[in-house]
Amino acid sequence: MTPSAEAGRGVIVCADDDAVIRAALVAAFADSGYTLVTYADGNQVLEALKTSRPALVLLDLRLPPVDGFEVLRRLRQLRGHRHTPVAFLSASTAQDDVVLGLNLGAIDYFAKPIIPGLLRAKVEFLLARQAERLPAMSADLDGAPAEVQWAAEDPDRLLDKYVLVEEIGGGATGHVLKAWDTSLGIYVALKFLRGIVSPQQVKTFYREARTVARLHHEHICRIYDIRQADGQHFIAMQLVEGSPPALKLPPDEAAGIVSRIARAVHHAHEQGVLHRDIKPDNIAIDLAGKPWILDFGIATSIERAVLARERSIVGSPGYMAPEQAGCSNMPVSPLSDVYGLGATLYHFITGQPPVEGRTTTEALAVLEMGEIVPPSKLVPNLDPELERICLKAMARDPRDRHKSALALSEALDAHLAPRAAPRLRLGRWSWPSR
Repeated sequence: MTPSAEAGRGVIVCADDDAVIRAALVAAFADSGYTLVTYADGNQVLEALKTSRPALVLLDLRLPPVDGFEVLRRLRQLRGHRHTPVAFLSASTAQDDVVLGLNLGAIDYFAKPIIPGLLRAKVEFLLARQAERLPAMSADLDGAPAEVQWAAEDPDRLLDKYVLVEEIGGGATGHVLKAWDTSLGIYVALKFLRGIVSPQQVKTFYREARTVARLHHEHICRIYDIRQADGQHFIAMQLVEGSPPALKLPPDEAAGIVSRIARAVHHAHEQGVLHRDIKPDNIAIDLAGKPWILDFGIATSIERAVLARERSIVGSPGYMAPEQAGCSNMPVSPLSDVYGLGATLYHFITGQPPVEGRTTTEALAVLEMGEIVPPSKLVPNLDPELERICLKAMARDPRDRHKSALALSEALDAHLAPRAAPRLRLGRWSWPSR
């Protein structure tokens, strides 16, 4: 029998190299409602647990070929077993062994020789207590999608009121998971801080999240919650299900996308928020064909950016303004985001960023020299007016750019106005007028 043969109250896996002990345990739990599955080898246990989640694992300390301590260490690395209850069975009552076992995460340490009835009573009590400690869902999962209900069976995927479904993105400072909010009954995106973080990083993470939470616009993802659970700091935000736009688009489609995103960026500026990392990767298209600007993860307040005259390099080298990269004495400002919008438009039109380099250093060197190939050199027959709008947004001197993100959007709309509005057609993205 394998641990997947669950019946009644569940499966208890027992690993002990003593056949007498194994038989005594099977007899002790015969009428308990639990199915007892036994092994004599530590590696056999680990292999079986790759595809199953028992109610409890009982481990002899002196297992061949790896001891019980090592089995527990490896078990915690297996998907779905971060919270699997484990208890030790051992003839050793040495204090060091007991302390090590509990420090590794065992819920108890039973000394041999065992008294079957007493062991069964203790195990049933422990399992009842363990069930109470599992993360509680603030609403049941009736009506939740099948993938959510399946994920909820894994305790490792339960975090506060969320069921973690799958990872959908990430970067150097954080990663993003698709999750189900059991209170609201909707999918959300959870953005987590990555790795070991300092108190200052946590403070900045919360400050920036609260800054972005002020934004309410039809093309900006909403923030629902900011919290800490199970030692992890994360933001719950609106999930946009769809895909990024193609990295090269017909020029008018590119102009339509950037116009809408520019209005969202203008709204952020009105609320005192700079994005600082506008680029194609931070734009998504939902299933209805609507563009969204994502990842305000390095956003900051305009006041902080201007007063501090920041000189740390923050953003993506291929799309950041010269003043943002430290190549200009001008302060970072809303016009830095106008540059990012222009650079994104450039990429959508030409299929490549305006500034390229094999490394960040090379890209910044190109930006320092101000060498940007005009889009018309890469796209024959490009409308000169659209090229003028794009290059004006990327002017090296911020004072030569459009005076605001709204002004850029209005310029793009004026360019598009005499043309027939593209429509959404099956199998490709195109963009209706507002």
